[in-house]
Amino acid sequence: MPRSTLFALFFALACGDDGAVEPRGVDGGADRRDAAAQDAAGGGTDGGAAADGGPGPVTQSEGFRADPSRVGAEDPGAGLEADAALLTCRDGRDNDRADGAMGDGADCDDPQCLALGVCCVGRADCCVADLDPPTLATEYTFTGCLELGTCAADARPYGRGVEPSADGLFLRGDETDVGGLEFGRPVDLRSHAVALGVTFRAPRGCEGSCLETLSLGLRAAGDGLPLVRVDYGAMRGGFVLTVRGRQIAFVSSAPGETQVAELTLEPTGDLVFAGVRYPAAFVPEPAQIVLEGRGRNPDGGDALSPIAVRNVEVATELCDIPSAWTDRVALREGTRPSVGHDGERTRLAWMDNGAVHLADLREGALGDERTLPSEEGVRYDDPEIVFEDGGWSLYLTRRQEELGVEVVRRRETGDTFELPEVVRTGVRLVRVSRSRPSDGPGERVLLTANEDGDLEVFAGGRTLDAVDLAPLLARATSPDACALAVVNGAWHLHVAERAGTRVSLRLFVSDELVHWRDLGEVLTGDGQGFDALGTDLPASVWTPEGLRLVYVGVDGGSPVLGTLLRAAPP
Repeated sequence: MPRSTLFALFFALACGDDGAVEPRGVDGGADRRDAAAQDAAGGGTDGGAAADGGPGPVTQSEGFRADPSRVGAEDPGAGLEADAALLTCRDGRDNDRADGAMGDGADCDDPQCLALGVCCVGRADCCVADLDPPTLATEYTFTGCLELGTCAADARPYGRGVEPSADGLFLRGDETDVGGLEFGRPVDLRSHAVALGVTFRAPRGCEGSCLETLSLGLRAAGDGLPLVRVDYGAMRGGFVLTVRGRQIAFVSSAPGETQVAELTLEPTGDLVFAGVRYPAAFVPEPAQIVLEGRGRNPDGGDALSPIAVRNVEVATELCDIPSAWTDRVALREGTRPSVGHDGERTRLAWMDNGAVHLADLREGALGDERTLPSEEGVRYDDPEIVFEDGGWSLYLTRRQEELGVEVVRRRETGDTFELPEVVRTGVRLVRVSRSRPSDGPGERVLLTANEDGDLEVFAGGRTLDAVDLAPLLARATSPDACALAVVNGAWHLHVAERAGTRVSLRLFVSDELVHWRDLGEVLTGDGQGFDALGTDLPASVWTPEGLRLVYVGVDGGSPVLGTLLRAAPP
């Protein structure tokens, strides 16, 4: 989707042509790995630029695309058309280098690769238009507006309030309190980029002695204190950028009465103000967009014409930030969870005391719980609840003494599950996922393991020999300690890894299950409560609200299922 004019301007000023922003992990540090580390994570080469600078052989990967309809742009630097160029985006070579030498393995920085979801994870320069923006309008025009409700229906006055007029909006704060507006609802800066702009007429007739001020920015939703704001003061003669009350920059005001302030906040923690980027300048959190000021000058008399706000612009975009989770919620005791979604309904399946349980997940709580009936001489394990072909299926590992181990599927009809249908024999179930093309239905991807623990990936009617997940799961707590789902056209593989007594989730992303980006740790234990020591055995599924994750909390006691969500582009 095209970026808004406001965003396009800010990124053109601050980022150069490609707007590249270094992705960050949960600790704010860079998550880039060198080429050797990428190869260890399955990121080998499949071609790329030849040593003489010309394009080398690039062949279609033998993996399985998360969204085959997503392609990169043409890559003139490597002499490749779009279909071939996308294969170079994570092939371990810098295909734009004339000498063909190995670069940092990060061709995701190339502009033609930003069309791919695998390259957008953790970045703020390829976000998409917010489908559920926090404000009703992208521009609020106050000139000629005599009734606030007609020009800013979702704006709420606070403090000393505001006064609409033909000249613009007056902010009626005084020496005792500010007057201002809140716009819309809070926006989660952990997953959204926000661009703000205000145009106003400077105060008249005070010859540098005015006390008038204007502030545009965001107030933290948690403690209600200013988070990031741009303050204009007539006596200062310019604009001050502050973060949590700490001054970051000062910019002198432009000549003339008309003044403009623009500010961009990115979920990476970067700020862009007056064309300058300030990396990792703030800690993203939910916040409220506010405009406030002091417009009365006790020494100015009636002759003073205070600041008049002409218009305010707001633009928000949704970014794929892998650590932008909502608050975690404990559900109930259990282990080995899976989660499915049909567009409206979210369902869970899990193991507890040797039995398979199912329930609906509604607003952070389980309902309509039931247990799969037992069968004599049969043991079911590893439940995977999946919505496919217009109905629900329950995939299971079935063990019988005379038949051994096999993967079966049971279709749901009404309140019961049909007799099992054998899907694979001689292996047990690890995970079931589905591709998610933007132009049609997806296909099933089956992860299984044999008695030696070797993983096999089956999709598109064939075993994917080119897909080797073993290096990615080398530090996993168990072969089941992974979750696979499609987010923004890319496979997201969350893996639970143990370090001492702690268990954390590490994220790998791929376009086709063969070449992987390592995003590092994206979720760990809360330090207290049911997951004080970590997050194990994850399961995930895409929903209209974002990526839903279910996991087993680790606290040294009985296993407890937990869940959380993160907003992300579809």
